[in-house]
Amino acid sequence: MALSSASEAGFRFQRDGIDIEETITRADFEDWIAEDVARIAETVDEALAKAGLTECQIDKVFLTGGTSFIPAIWKVFGERFGEDKLMTGDQFESITYGLALIGRAERPEDWAMRN
Repeated sequence: MALSSASEAGFRFQRDGIDIEETITRADFEDWIAEDVARIAETVDEALAKAGLTECQIDKVFLTGGTSFIPAIWKVFGERFGEDKLMTGDQFESITYGLALIGRAERPEDWAMRN
């Protein structure tokens, strides 16, 4: 979380005789997650293609979940849709709320992912 707003952060892990204390940079972290970020970008492109929409036809993009704090993720969506279209809020609670609504749905299977 600290790397979402800082260029570096301390990391400390202690357990079962393991003791690690290092400084992690945002650049290193973004290198580690680069493949995942690329897959997210590809998935966005795929979703737009399947929906038959262009980036210009999207009015707002709501980013949620812990991943929405990562600047590299904001960059992916900002480059595609424009920073002015990006929104966020209740990053952790909104996912839980959405899942609860799906669970209450008359046909929750309608929400299942299909290829």
